[in-house]
Amino acid sequence: MKNILSILLVSVLLFGCSKEEEIQPTVLNTDLYGNWESSYNGYCYAMTISSNGQFVYQSEGCSDGSDFTSNSGQWWVEETHLVLSGYSWGLTDDFSVSGNSLEFDGQSWVK
Repeated sequence: MKNILSILLVSVLLFGCSKEEEIQPTVLNTDLYGNWESSYNGYCYAMTISSNGQFVYQSEGCSDGSDFTSNSGQWWVEETHLVLSGYSWGLTDDFSVSGNSLEFDGQSWVK
């Protein structure tokens, strides 16, 4: 009887306890930090990407300031994707940075 209980106890200890999944750290690309501007199809865009993992994104009509929208939230990088997870909406797309130029969301941004 003791052998059965010993085997049962060892089995529970070895197989009953699962290893917790490790949470991967958030990846921030330092080349993205700063204030970015873009214009596309008559709209002007401004995006601030901070070193604390927060972003602010604004757009409005370039000529008259109409259709002003803004969003803010958290950002991070997943492989070649820049991820903006905002309170109003989210956006993810491939990106590339070269000096003071950013290609993201089908637009060219300048720092």
